[in-house]
Amino acid sequence: MAFTFLRDTLYTDFLPLFVDDDGVLRGPAADGATASLTRAGVARCVFAILADTALHTGASYDLTGPEDLTLSRAAAIISAETGRTISYHAETIEEAYASRATYGARPGRSTPGSARTPPSPPANFPARRRRSRT
Repeated sequence: MAFTFLRDTLYTDFLPLFVDDDGVLRGPAADGATASLTRAGVARCVFAILADTALHTGASYDLTGPEDLTLSRAAAIISAETGRTISYHAETIEEAYASRATYGARPGRSTPGSARTPPSPPANFPARRRRSRT
């Protein structure tokens, strides 16, 4: 069976949805950064792959955005774009689970610190290509 794996990261266009009514973006990220990308960016990558499936068969791509972005920086960008004052609160893991308990988040579903931030890709697609070993 032919395949191509796309491994993407946090969606940039979701970040404003995480801001609460008090204008606070909360997350257990401290000063960590990720090269988030938009869903439209993912769609462009999917289109490029579908346009020439033979070229991408068996490949695995890490899809990332153009820059490392902290949640503090995201709050500043959201503030600038919306005209609303947005701040970032670095939650502890315990605070994060507690604040998301209404969504069914349970401790132990992931290991803190296990996620890695992939490197940003060059300006042209693909960011990184790996062939499976078969």
